[in-house]
Amino acid sequence: LFLFKYEDIIRKKIIDYKFNEKAYLFETFSKIIINNEKICGILKSYDIIIPVPMYKKKENKRGYNQSSLIAKNIAYEINVEYIDDCLIKITNNQTQSKLKKIERISNVKGVYKLNNTQKISNKNVILFFINYSVYRHFNLLKNYFIPSALSKFNVSNNGNPTTPE
Repeated sequence: LFLFKYEDIIRKKIIDYKFNEKAYLFETFSKIIINNEKICGILKSYDIIIPVPMYKKKENKRGYNQSSLIAKNIAYEINVEYIDDCLIKITNNQTQSKLKKIERISNVKGVYKLNNTQKISNKNVILFFINYSVYRHFNLLKNYFIPSALSKFNVSNNGNPTTPE
């Protein structure tokens, strides 16, 4: 699912949101997503929304997980369960934006671990994040860490309008 083309003002606002201590922008991004009938309808078809986790030290330094703020707000507004303790980032890997395309794939291998899988077993789950490079690599690597017990799994991204592979 893509909502924004990652350029111009959208790019600036996402960068501000992620890196310039503008956590309050989650409300704006959430409202835009919720007010989009098509995207909102798709999100409502899932049982659970899971945000992409950040490495704890990085999250503590930033003060928030940008994906988590938006996902939690959307889940509340559309009455879908929000779970943030099933997917854990266990490695502080190199920042994706500083890597070449081919390096990004290996950079995310072994970085995430499933936890509390009983919470998502036999559920329709969508993974929410705002970074396109994460989207590409979760799509490529989802079979490494998503249990076969899930009846439906998808990834969502509000950054780029490229069609998922």
